[in-house]
Formats: sequence, structure tokens, C-alpha cells
Amino acid sequence: MIKIGFIDYFMDEWHANQYVKWIHDPARGGRHQAAYAWAQIDSPNGVSTTKWCKNNSVPQASSIEELVEKCDSIVVLSPDNPEMHVSLSEIPLASGKPVYIDKTFALDVSSAIKMFSRAEKYNTPMYSTSALRYALELTDYTGPGTLGKDITLVSAHGPGKFSNYSIHQIEMIVKSIGIGAKRAICTVPGNT
Repeated sequence: MIKIGFIDYFMDEWHANQYVKWIHDPARGGRHQAAYAWAQIDSPNGVSTTKWCKNNSVPQASSIEELVEKCDSIVVLSPDNPEMHVSLSEIPLASGKPVYIDKTFALDVSSAIKMFSRAEKYNTPMYSTSALRYALELTDYTGPGTLGKDITLVSAHGPGKFSNYSIHQIEMIVKSIGIGAKRAICTVPGNT
């Protein structure tokens, strides 16, 4: 059983709620366990971390250090507060254990470089992506063209604030056309 620890700015948010359900779903093989959770603050508009842990049958860690020590891999969430990723991932990225950092990975290049550099310094495997890169509609695609090879045009759109949710569209585009694009255009209402 792989023990996964969840670190978040606050736990009662959509990603934390869904990820734990998916991990605990016996139809997914039962090889993973949401083993511990820790949050910096209680949700401003939801339940406390203690209540979230109780509701989801996930033990609450008393610190990030405890969570990292007791888990095999770490998920750093905070999807709507990516400005917290550098501080929330500091200890996990020094652990040598696999770390997933949720979208949006970083608000700026310097934050991204800090996290990549720390992971490299401590030989910590680190990963960040949108789950939509692995959407069944893309992975099971059987239409014309070959994903990642001979598709010449892809268009994607989505909800929410562009700075926070565009990663979902970008990941689907990259999955569809592969690497080596010759041109990309982004159109935002009022801007191009």
C-alpha cells in the first residue's frame, strides 16, 4: 500500500475532496491510501482541517515534517493559491520522495526555478500537470489523425480565470499535438 500525504493551504477545496475519493475508491485497485493530511489554515468558507480529516477518514498530521516522514509520496495541493506552492513544498522537495504539485504550478518563473532547483538538489522526483492531460477522451482517442503526430490544429477553451485554469487547456493541446509546435495563438476576450 502506497501511503500518500496531502498538504494544502486549506483542505476543504474541490481537488482535495475529489482526490481523496478517487484514491479511496476500491474500483481503482486499492494500492494507494490517503494516509495523512496537513493544512496551513482552516478553510475560510468550509470545514476545518480537523473536520475535513474526520469526514474523509484521513488522519491529520501535526506538521509537514510528520506527514513527510510517515508517507511514501506527497501531494501538494493549493490549486487556487499557487503562490503558496514554494513554501508548502519546501520540506517535501527535500525528502527524496515523489512529490506532485497541483496546478497552477507557479505564478512566475522564479518560483518554478526555486522548486525545480530544490527537487534537483535533493534528488526528489517532482511532477505537475493538469489531470485533463490524461482525460479518457484524449487517451482513448480514435478519430482522424494520430495524437501527438499528425494533427495540425487544436482548439480548446475552458471556464474560470485564465491565469488559474488555462493549464487545463494547454495540457489537452500538448497531449493532442505533441511537442514541436511551430506556432501558437492565445485569444482572450479583449486581447490576442
